[in-house]
Amino acid sequence: MNMKVLYNNKEIINGQFISPQNSQSKPIVNYLACSNTLYTLIMHDPDAPSGNHLHWIVINIPGNNINDGNTLLQYIGPSPPNGSGTHKYIFLLIEQREKKYLQPIQRAMSMDNLFAKLNLKDSAVISRVYFTSSNQTAGKKRNRTRSKSVSKKQKTINLKKRTKKRAPI
Repeated sequence: MNMKVLYNNKEIINGQFISPQNSQSKPIVNYLACSNTLYTLIMHDPDAPSGNHLHWIVINIPGNNINDGNTLLQYIGPSPPNGSGTHKYIFLLIEQREKKYLQPIQRAMSMDNLFAKLNLKDSAVISRVYFTSSNQTAGKKRNRTRSKSVSKKQKTINLKKRTKKRAPI
């Protein structure tokens, strides 16, 4: 099954970089589904500094009608801390074997614990889509531009070295 995730009406290609600013609104998620089957949709960040962070969970989705499912965790967009590097944000679509019951879920939870709590251990992940995102620090950008500048005096010295003639032997 092929799931499509769209931010600002643009489909994500696996591994694509999306800035945090362009992924703050809840995405559109489309997939082909059996109308009599229930699904779970999970978005998580396995690279969060404090461990796996859950960004969105919807359970008991009838077919592909996400809005008719039960939201366990409201969508929150990526916000990787400055200097924490590039983070993967992964969407998982899981076929449920039975209806799940609402229960409190913490955003900081391992996937193993989440699957156990939602009784999804024997369920199949039928589609996976991910993108990357990061926040760059201003200091890194400044250092790159500073190292490229050459003073006018240095340019003149370099030019004189190249044009200096040698005495014949």
